[in-house]
Amino acid sequence: MFDLHVGSKPSEAFVQRAESLGYKCIARVHKPSEASGKEDAAEDSCPADEARLKVLRRVNLGASWEAVPKFRQAYDLVGVEFDGSAPPETFKRLCEKAECDIITLDLSKSQLAVHLQPATVQAALKRGLVFEILYS
Repeated sequence: MFDLHVGSKPSEAFVQRAESLGYKCIARVHKPSEASGKEDAAEDSCPADEARLKVLRRVNLGASWEAVPKFRQAYDLVGVEFDGSAPPETFKRLCEKAECDIITLDLSKSQLAVHLQPATVQAALKRGLVFEILYS
């Protein structure tokens, strides 16, 4: 099992609980401002680094998916949040062209203003993207 949305510094208790539940991999989420990849190693360490869990580095970008390429080298996973109020063309371009790994649909803020067309969603899935749904 994987948890691909963990805070940047998970506690020892969280890491132990994840291991006991059978998780093999977690992704620590960092802020886009940390994209230089030059963080102090001591500051960047966490209990998961010494655990048996594989630890990935993830960054979440807002609607600025055009900026994804500059984050590619510093992070293992790049997520882009689709703003539910954006026009359908934006979602289609995101699914067909964005160089991200995860498309996040935040349903806690507002209802999506677009209908998820099967062909558009399939285009993203064929490219190896995954969808993440935030609901709280």
